[in-house]
Amino acid sequence: MPKRKRNFLFFLIALTSFILGGLLIKNYSPQSSFILLNVKFPVLYLFFLCLALFLFSLISFIFKRKLQGVLIAAFVVLYLLLRIFGFTQLLFQVLLLALFIAMELFFLQKH
Repeated sequence: MPKRKRNFLFFLIALTSFILGGLLIKNYSPQSSFILLNVKFPVLYLFFLCLALFLFSLISFIFKRKLQGVLIAAFVVLYLLLRIFGFTQLLFQVLLLALFIAMELFFLQKH
């Protein structure tokens, strides 16, 4: 079985999204928004997009599997969204963790 090479494009995307996310945190408050094509987008949406892109790219670069990158990025973003919306009980965290572990096992058996 040949070794798969690391795709350094993922590393560059991770670095870029990390820098953009850092600049968003440093320069904008969470209540501010951007106007793009006459539509207001809150900075929080852009932050979650940068965070998801960073996690996906970094995990895909480290583990060389895109599926793990998608699952871990989705887990972290959904966890933070649950915290924002006030679902802070331990039950929600355990259910979210169980859901993503089950999805990982399902996709592992499929391949």
